[in-house]
Amino acid sequence: MLKFFIEKNSSVPFHTQLKEQIKIELALGHLRDGDVLPSIREVESTLGIGRMVVLRAYRELERCGILSLKPGRGVAVNHVPDVEAGRRMLQHYGVLAENLEERLEQLKLNRTSFARYFYRKCLLRDMQEGPILYVDSSSGFAQENADQVSSIWELQIRGISIEDLAALDRRDLRRTRTILTNYYRFEEVRSLIGKLRVPVVPISFDWGENTLQVLRKVPSGGGVLVVQSQTDFERHGEVFRKILSDSFRDQRLRFYMAHYKNLAQLRQLIASRKYSKVMISNRIWEGVTDDVRNSPKVFRPQIQLSVESILDARYKAGIVL
Repeated sequence: MLKFFIEKNSSVPFHTQLKEQIKIELALGHLRDGDVLPSIREVESTLGIGRMVVLRAYRELERCGILSLKPGRGVAVNHVPDVEAGRRMLQHYGVLAENLEERLEQLKLNRTSFARYFYRKCLLRDMQEGPILYVDSSSGFAQENADQVSSIWELQIRGISIEDLAALDRRDLRRTRTILTNYYRFEEVRSLIGKLRVPVVPISFDWGENTLQVLRKVPSGGGVLVVQSQTDFERHGEVFRKILSDSFRDQRLRFYMAHYKNLAQLRQLIASRKYSKVMISNRIWEGVTDDVRNSPKVFRPQIQLSVESILDARYKAGIVL
């Protein structure tokens, strides 16, 4: 079960710290669909904070659809894979296919020829109705993840940044069929969508093998600096540091956090002997210069969306095959 922690000297409100821990644990796949979280009373007792603080964190995540609070049944991750929904959709597909076959037989039409015609017609209609989007911190990073989902779903998915989503005309946004994002960005994306009835589907991710290889090569007890945008640093810098430290506890790596100010500050941090490696977050990676990105000391966190989570997300997006 998830064990919360609170930085009592932090300027970040306690309820926000709790929310950030839940979202990051979900994004990293440490919390799974249907997992039960500590009760409000347990968190209150363990951390020594007020009941209303814990309730506020849980309620805010419930309102955006991440958690489910049920009296007597506790608090659980809400996005349970709806296998039954997939079965029902397959049944509908079967009924439609049988009816269509009968009609084609009556009209003496070739099934394969009609299937090719209908497939092209559906592709055209999908393009007219609007895209499936994958939203993340930067457009390049979002497209990498969109390509991964596309290869599994065998559908065209376009990646855009959070900033591009915010700038979309409301008419274009209304035409969007589905928006995918990772669990950490889910609440932010939902707030941008507002009251528009556009499905937002969260997906978990794992650390990419390249990132794991970089961190495994850091000497035991070595220091790793993580550089984030100021917003991300203020919201979850300490939470992210703690989770990274726990994930690489066996190597006894020391993780440090800093927020990006300018290139001069970043170059100074990279030159410091205190850090064996410097991880630059994807949100600011595209904004730094080539000499920084090509430094042997520097890397960006590469992630790979969980295949299991991608497959589960199909049902929420109305896709079976």
